[in-house]
Amino acid sequence: MKIPTGVLPLGLVALLATPAFVSPLWAEITKSDAQHWARRVHLLATADEEKILKDLKDLADKEEFQRQFWARRSVAGDGGFQQRVEALWKRADTLFSLDGTPGSETGCGQVLTLLGDPHEVAGRETTQKFDNQQYSREGPRRPEVWIYRSRPTDPVQFVGGELSLSFDDHCRFGEGGRGLEELAAVAKRNIVRPEINYARGPAGKLTPWTEPAALTFPLRLEPKLLLRAKPGTAYAAGLVRIGPLPNASADASGAARSVKVRTEALDASGAVAGTAERTLSVGLESDGALVGSYGIPVKPGRYSLRVTASVAGGTATASSEAFDVPDFDAPQLSVSPLLVYPEGSGAAPDPQGPYAAFTLGSTAIAPRLGNVFARADRLNVIAMLYGGKIDGAAGHATLRATFTISKDGKPVAKGQEEVFETAMAVASVGPIPLTEYGPGTYQVRLEVKDAVAATQETREAAFEVKP
Repeated sequence: MKIPTGVLPLGLVALLATPAFVSPLWAEITKSDAQHWARRVHLLATADEEKILKDLKDLADKEEFQRQFWARRSVAGDGGFQQRVEALWKRADTLFSLDGTPGSETGCGQVLTLLGDPHEVAGRETTQKFDNQQYSREGPRRPEVWIYRSRPTDPVQFVGGELSLSFDDHCRFGEGGRGLEELAAVAKRNIVRPEINYARGPAGKLTPWTEPAALTFPLRLEPKLLLRAKPGTAYAAGLVRIGPLPNASADASGAARSVKVRTEALDASGAVAGTAERTLSVGLESDGALVGSYGIPVKPGRYSLRVTASVAGGTATASSEAFDVPDFDAPQLSVSPLLVYPEGSGAAPDPQGPYAAFTLGSTAIAPRLGNVFARADRLNVIAMLYGGKIDGAAGHATLRATFTISKDGKPVAKGQEEVFETAMAVASVGPIPLTEYGPGTYQVRLEVKDAVAATQETREAAFEVKP
């Protein structure tokens, strides 16, 4: 990867990724336009893309390259990545332009475009939140360090959880070593349609790329999870089944599909009360469908969810039934819905994995559509308990939880009673071997009693065992 304008070969560090977007209208570009654009996208482009772009001599090819560059980073019909980047270029030109160099071509501008604002900026004597407007007010820049920290939802995790990037007084930073590897990983993660690959014709010119006709496919939601996220907020998550996609079952390549999942929480009036978005990498099911997950934080109240799934060539939307979100911080017993899942479904969290919305602690749970299991499976069931009343004399709560499993109204199995002395607890049972469970539909029931408050709550969920 070449060293761009605004970058010094100091061997320091770099970066994290941010979401993305695409532009519709194209005019003829000049040689100056092409050079300017290439410097701006240096940190956004992969090493392969920079090599291809450098080899192109014809301006028409450079223009076609730009079209394909943006399209590779955007789900069909969504211009979000390009729009976001162009907005950041304008911001960078305002904040960082100096010595005749546009701010978007400096190291500061290139990093801002790829990573967004740093979590912290450390100067010679101070550590502060990012606010580069101060340099417009105070005159010349000073050397500083931009600090980025990993979050569980970030598509790329920094080694050690943090990256620091040092800039000199001309907004140049060192590019090399581990930082270069991190940068390349970030740039690669932004590509959601690798099938757009700058193909060339017999004369070596880029083959024009055209967006294929929009796909149509069904979309189904299956709510699975509702629990406390942080004070005053709950988290709702579920599975989304996309398709089958037309002709997808004939695809023997096994390549995962990039799926953009946008979730909106609609309040009782139908107004959007919150949104969440993530891009997943999902493998095809045997019938050509894709199974992924959605998740969104919500405040107490009544909501329905509207989920839009976009894959290369098509978009579909589905809505959930209305549901109530309790106040899990209220001083009264409340119990989350039961989450039923197979043993061994957990894996190391992957922010772009199909079940990313079900990351609990350090494990990504993988629930099943319809709670359908095989007799070879081993079953786990969990629920969260909230609001247990504290006994003033004893100094603790007393929550009693019991699981039972029945079939056709007849008890099949009963777990031992769990007793918790905390106001909040996790009730669980499993792994339960299903080898002795005949084919059919079963009910798992959780009874929770608050012995101090003399209240009781129950939750039930059905699951099916296949031969």
